[in-house]
Formats: sequence, C-alpha cells, structure tokens
Amino acid sequence: MMRVFVLASLAALAPFAIDTYLPAFHVMTNDLETTPHAIQQSLTFYLLPYALMTLFHGAISDAIGRIDTIKIGLGIFIVGSLTAAFANNIEMLWLGRILQGVGGGAGNDILYNYNAVINYKKATLKLTEKTIKKSTAKKI
Repeated sequence: MMRVFVLASLAALAPFAIDTYLPAFHVMTNDLETTPHAIQQSLTFYLLPYALMTLFHGAISDAIGRIDTIKIGLGIFIVGSLTAAFANNIEMLWLGRILQGVGGGAGNDILYNYNAVINYKKATLKLTEKTIKKSTAKKI
C-alpha cells in the first residue's frame, strides 16, 4: 500500500508544481516587480528542462538505479522549490523553476519505466504459461 502511495505521489509531483502557482501570477508580478510576460516565462523555464530530462532519466536510472535516481531527482526538485519560494527577483524564480524541471520528471520517468517492466514481465509470464500448456497438451 505504501508503494502505491509513493508512486502516486511521484506521478502527481510535476502537475502539482505547475498548477499550484498559476493563480498567483498577478501577485508574483507585483512582488517581484516584473512584467506578467516574465512570470509566464517561468512556466517555460519549468517545462523545457522537464521535457528534456525525460530523455535522460531512464538512462540515468539504468546506470545508478531507480531509487538513487528518484532520491537525486527529488533532492534537486526540493532545492529548486526552495529557490523559487524564496526568490527575490525574477532570475532567481527562473533558476528555481529550471531546477524543479530537471528534478521533477525523475519520478514520472521511473514510474513509467517501472510499469513497463512489470507489464513486460506479466506478458512474458503469460506467454510462457501458454507455451508450456501447448507443449504439455501435445505430449498427452
């Protein structure tokens, strides 16, 4: 049960990082003394590294393991979140969002990779069982 909760939390992390701050755009514009366009760019600064890192998280997890990849990704995401939360100018917000994007996708990629491995093993097991049944039926 705990594994399901952890995997669901990892899957929800990326959408949560986007949806929670969108309503605060106008407040952030005033607090950071910048333009609405610059605040909107922070979404791009999150999504671009997030999308690019989907190409690498799988290879990284193959090299160092799934758990270590998730730990490192969450660590980077937390540092990015703290940087964005305590940003006193737009550039610091952008840096925080970039770090969130780099680390935030690790959980999703590992989750999808994990599900693919489980489904592959299940399909292989079913195919093996069918093959054994057919070969046993021919002998009898």
